[in-house]
Amino acid sequence: MRLNRVWIVTVILLGGSVFYELYLKPQSRPLYEQARVLYEDANYFASLERAAQAFQIEPNNTDIIVLMAWNQLKLGRSSEAKDSFSRALRLDPELVEAKLGMAYVAIDEGTGDSQLRNILTLLTEQPNNRDFQLAAASALRQAGKNKDASPLFLNLADDRRYQDTAIRNLQEMYGIADMAQIPESFPSAEISRERSVLFRTNGGYFERRNGNSWAKTYVAGVNINPALPGHLLSDPPMQSEEYMQWLREIASLGTNTVRVYTILPPAFYQAFKRHNETAGQPKLYLIQEIWLDETEGQDLFALNKQSQQEIAYAIDLIHGQGDIPMRLGHANGLYIVDISEYVLGLLIGRELEPHLVVANNQFNENRTSYAGKYISLEQGNATEVWLTGLMDYAAQYESDRYNQQRPVGVVNWPGLDPLTHPTEATLEEEFAIRRSRGERGLELPDPSLIDDLDAVSIDETRMQVNEQFAAGIFTSYSVFPYYPDFIYREASYQSARDSEGPNPYFGYLRAIKNHYKNMTILVGDYGMSTSMGVARFHPLGWNHGGLTEQEQGTLLARMTENIAEAGFAGGVIKEWHNQWYKPNWLTKPLEIPEERSALWNNKLNADEGFGLQTFNAQQDSSHFTGVRGWSTTTPIYEKTTPAALAMNDEWDAERTLRSLSVASDTTYLYLRLEVGNLRRRPNNAPDLEKANYFIGISTSAGQFGSRTLPGLVPQVRAPGGASFLIHLESGGNARLLVAANYNHREVRASVDLPVESQLGYRIPFRPSIEEWSGFEEIVMEMSRRRYARNGTMFAPQRYSYSLLRYREPGEVEDTLATWTADFENKALIFRLPWALLSFTDPSTKRVLAGTEGGPTFTASPSQGIQPFAISFQPGDTIDYSVFPVGGVPATDSLPALATNGSLEGLQTYTWASWNSVVAAKRWKTGYTAIQEAFKKVGGPAQ
Repeated sequence: MRLNRVWIVTVILLGGSVFYELYLKPQSRPLYEQARVLYEDANYFASLERAAQAFQIEPNNTDIIVLMAWNQLKLGRSSEAKDSFSRALRLDPELVEAKLGMAYVAIDEGTGDSQLRNILTLLTEQPNNRDFQLAAASALRQAGKNKDASPLFLNLADDRRYQDTAIRNLQEMYGIADMAQIPESFPSAEISRERSVLFRTNGGYFERRNGNSWAKTYVAGVNINPALPGHLLSDPPMQSEEYMQWLREIASLGTNTVRVYTILPPAFYQAFKRHNETAGQPKLYLIQEIWLDETEGQDLFALNKQSQQEIAYAIDLIHGQGDIPMRLGHANGLYIVDISEYVLGLLIGRELEPHLVVANNQFNENRTSYAGKYISLEQGNATEVWLTGLMDYAAQYESDRYNQQRPVGVVNWPGLDPLTHPTEATLEEEFAIRRSRGERGLELPDPSLIDDLDAVSIDETRMQVNEQFAAGIFTSYSVFPYYPDFIYREASYQSARDSEGPNPYFGYLRAIKNHYKNMTILVGDYGMSTSMGVARFHPLGWNHGGLTEQEQGTLLARMTENIAEAGFAGGVIKEWHNQWYKPNWLTKPLEIPEERSALWNNKLNADEGFGLQTFNAQQDSSHFTGVRGWSTTTPIYEKTTPAALAMNDEWDAERTLRSLSVASDTTYLYLRLEVGNLRRRPNNAPDLEKANYFIGISTSAGQFGSRTLPGLVPQVRAPGGASFLIHLESGGNARLLVAANYNHREVRASVDLPVESQLGYRIPFRPSIEEWSGFEEIVMEMSRRRYARNGTMFAPQRYSYSLLRYREPGEVEDTLATWTADFENKALIFRLPWALLSFTDPSTKRVLAGTEGGPTFTASPSQGIQPFAISFQPGDTIDYSVFPVGGVPATDSLPALATNGSLEGLQTYTWASWNSVVAAKRWKTGYTAIQEAFKKVGGPAQ
């Protein structure tokens, strides 16, 4: 009986278990099937949600885990996918789907080469599996085996499921859009039996072989930096049509040469070949620079292996034999067009920092000579030895591999020239001078932070070329008129004159050419910037930034002729178009985060304005140079009533505020203040004699600035604070001021010499909102006080951005102007660069927020701009730094003032963040002057 009870209990338990499994237990299978259908419909979020529910029921079901992983991978969650695929492999080490998934995770992370062996094993086992083929092709490409990846991608190009990915990879790898032109196999090199020399240096110039004779070729060129707005240098265009358009336009300028600073994607070389073989197009030569990686170490020779590899890549690609692997920040792909007949020369290196040269020379003090096969150095410093060795390697590599030779050069600049400049004291010499005048506490910083500009040299005249290298060598100097300072301070340069008058730039060119005598020397970089920001001043106005487009063209034309007259082999203008990603020492600390700097045009960055072509701000033609866009822009404040306070002096209409509107784009914040009447002066500027205006701007309401405004009694308060204030004043000027507690710069007097001061960052900087802060001008210091070796002091260079530049209505566009008047519609209009308002990244509405950890600036998110406007009858000159206890009353405001003087109903203008940029490109207006200059000095390529 007892045994029967045991059996009965057992049967009940088993039956209950079966019943639970069949009817009560949550079922994972339906959830899995739903998730699979959703995945096939590309609804990855919903699919992952269902799969996760199934996983809660069966956490060890590999089908569920793998489906979760594929969804995670599709959603860009590589680390989560990696964990899921790994879990599946722990449960079943032979699970093919999980192995494939791990391969795709590695490909997604850019480390496909790490899984290459596993992927190829899978492909060997199932050679017709298209998933395995795609994974193998992608991994091979990431492993740098482009030649092996290409046939696999080609095999997938006709498969509907895989063709988009396969075609995209092939187009990127070859730089060819038309699939019919992509070869089935990699072409072999065409090597002539006899040594070929198409270009050479001779008598200080380049020459091109013309049958049995040689023709002098004067270089008239443009540098191509390929980054477009929204893109970094490491993300250049991948389509050859873009480059074709550039080359057509560059050739139309009258140039005969383009220079590229580094290896570009295959699409560029495809376009270059097509351009030169298109009937009717002026041909162009190419100077291919081989950019050598930067190092913070002391030993440049430690870079030899990678430097030689980079040289080999460049030489292979110009012969149509390039197979360059994926590398962070570098171009890659298959280079199959032979352009060697158009390559004027190879240029090795970059503008080395003096501290790096000093450190390398000290670390390798015994390296003083180099005996090469083609290029040698009998006596020199270690850096000259290093460069000579790389030049000789380039000459050997091309001679041995392709039986061709072409001129080989190195990059140099005035900071490393072989001349002596008495006006340029080293920091050690400067400190000795300052100590002799009573300054104390001066300690030299770490040598790696010192870049003395007249302390060490690279002198290419020490290099010797033997007769077996018929192509010869050259040097390329980057020469700008404003830096180093000795270019315009040396008396011998100041006395130089060209046909237009005094010209220290011409003086320097003659001096450096005189040193190099008959050696071929090229000005490989010269340019002028049209940015609003100024980074260096020049006594004749040849500044680093702050030039109109017409001034840029005029100066570049003059410099182009100076270079030719001084006896150089040619000149290459910096640069083709404006580069938004470019860092500048004055603005870089305030572009936060730096990796998003290419998404907006920082007009204060002097290095963003060198281009011969520029990109229009999207709203500029409708909201500043033209005003039609305001008609569809809803005002942030608007009223039809008269001024709140009438003064009965016939100016009440001028002091009546009608509306305040705001707009923005990737470059500017636009403001429009409409008033009851706007008088016009004879000079076509607004008459503000009896009607002044404040336009306040809070860039982060409640966080920074002054609640109380200056000069107004009864006092006027902006509850959210004003971090910036525009004052339209009686003299007809507009002045932009920053709240004193939000000004991140300050003037510091020398402790020992109070008459001397330096303007620098305020550290620590902890801005806040205060009842009263005062307002200050926005001043920057471009250059600290400097010293000549004889003790002469050069005062610091400072510049105020506060006085805004006026543009007359209807005049030719002034790209430096920040305000104008629309008399027809009684409005004052402003376009303010984002950086002028301390936006560190307008694309994500980030503003400057302070410092942390010493001199590192931080940013915080803003909800948007909170503007307001006040009108008043001017009285005594306003002292912006003094709390208003006497002053004049506000006569009108937007929004309205409460009885306690506070602005009521303040509104916030906001905008959508952006992650891409669409910008129309155009020639700058001064380009025709450059065109004429090129006609005088150059000539078309033959």
